[in-house]
Amino acid sequence: MTDLYLVLAGLVGGFLAGLTGIGTGVVMLVVVPLVLGSYGITGDEVIPYTIANTLFATSWSALINTFTAGRKGYYLKESLMVGIPGVITGALMLELFVKKLQYSQIMYTVVVIVILSLIVYRTTKKLRTNFKTREMASAPVLIVAGIFGGLVSSLSGLGGGSVTIPTLNLAGRMNIKKSKNITYSMIFLLSAMLTLLNLFSEPVTIPDTAHYMGYIIFPIAVPLSIGALVSSPIGVRASERIHSRTITLIFISFIILVLLRKIQELYLLL
Repeated sequence: MTDLYLVLAGLVGGFLAGLTGIGTGVVMLVVVPLVLGSYGITGDEVIPYTIANTLFATSWSALINTFTAGRKGYYLKESLMVGIPGVITGALMLELFVKKLQYSQIMYTVVVIVILSLIVYRTTKKLRTNFKTREMASAPVLIVAGIFGGLVSSLSGLGGGSVTIPTLNLAGRMNIKKSKNITYSMIFLLSAMLTLLNLFSEPVTIPDTAHYMGYIIFPIAVPLSIGALVSSPIGVRASERIHSRTITLIFISFIILVLLRKIQELYLLL
């Protein structure tokens, strides 16, 4: 039954990733911590394991999303200008902060709540304003979007799209569908690099299974990835038929659901 739940989580997360560009993490951050206990992972060690296994599935989802969305053309220059700063920032934060035991469950949950709250506020403000102006996605905007994406991905496992898309959409006045396509590439580059780092790490707590490498527990990561690989292209194709404003509303709705769940978790931790 656990495998079935993980596949279902991957299916839902993958579809949302393809539809909105936020990455599979928005669903998996809720599911993965619930499963880790059965592998003997408890306390603050839950955090790096959650981020690592979520990003593993996210990397596969982002790869297929990049190819699926690329049928209508790639934004190579913009993707690299966002992706490279994201990879550098994410790798540094993962190695210097996340894998250190001072990154507690309470601190992690507070970080996720703050990030999600800012996303909801800024995106809701954009919907109310409904301004129309020319795109202003200059190099500094793209670089800042990548840095924010790297920070969020390494600190929370959300994949980076949850802040990269709003940054490109709000600060760069970029159409949400274009910003989503750029974000697919950024998420793949970032999550793949962080996954490699996690595979060759030495965790403090060893999981109760022989099927693991570094922080990646394959009985968790593989079912999540299978679900995400199946549903991500469906989400991408669905997004091509849905108005940008509708995608934004769906984006906000799921962010709010995860935000409420994380607030509940923080209450229980306190």
